[in-house]
Amino acid sequence: MLILSVIDSAVAAIDCELKIVEMELAHPERFVRPERQSPLAKWNGSISELLEMAIPVHCSGKIAKPTGEQMAYSDVVALIENVFGQQISRPYERKSKLLARKKDETPFLHKLISVFRTEVEKSLL
Repeated sequence: MLILSVIDSAVAAIDCELKIVEMELAHPERFVRPERQSPLAKWNGSISELLEMAIPVHCSGKIAKPTGEQMAYSDVVALIENVFGQQISRPYERKSKLLARKKDETPFLHKLISVFRTEVEKSLL
């Protein structure tokens, strides 16, 4: 009886492994992480400024996976890391600290709005 139980467990484990292999063959993009490429751009600001932009873009749902599904915050961070070639350590801790700001929650976003308004004024001249 013990031998049958062990064989049954082994067959179940093999069945699970076969299903994983089938999923890998059907959706290789979910199992193979692309090799790290050289950065597409250089970020000249701080990591906090970068995340100050990324958090509202992520939360607004304006950025999605190629399949159309919402990206997780960790996916957005990975995207930023790949684009700018920057390693962002402790992204969830950094996000919490940014969201806990008391005095001026979004100084970099305010600066961007000011720069944008200046460009609008220039274009009207």
